[in-house]
Amino acid sequence: MIPSSERNRRIKKVLSEIFGRDNVSVKGARGTAYGWVYIFIKIPKITDCNCGKPYGDHLNTCEKWRNTVAEIESKVEKALKDSNLLDEIGTYYTDMGFKQKEYDVFIREVET
Repeated sequence: MIPSSERNRRIKKVLSEIFGRDNVSVKGARGTAYGWVYIFIKIPKITDCNCGKPYGDHLNTCEKWRNTVAEIESKVEKALKDSNLLDEIGTYYTDMGFKQKEYDVFIREVET
């Protein structure tokens, strides 16, 4: 396994090719969550959401937002798999025994 700082730099480099360098931030957890990785991605604000709710309230109800999140998460997972960086991220098992990789993707809308 590579050191977490090097792993995080590699993850940022791979994801920057997809989302742009200024739109990606990668941080590793500290302490007992050593293998955990937090990935932050900025996207342009979704202006054509038709759920009728103000910004912030629509994030869980807007179908366009949910589709955007699913698309970004699948791109992140594919990029990590293709670059073999997914193997460098820690693993945990759920209460039901399912194997999960220890990374979270946070998506934030920004004004363009």
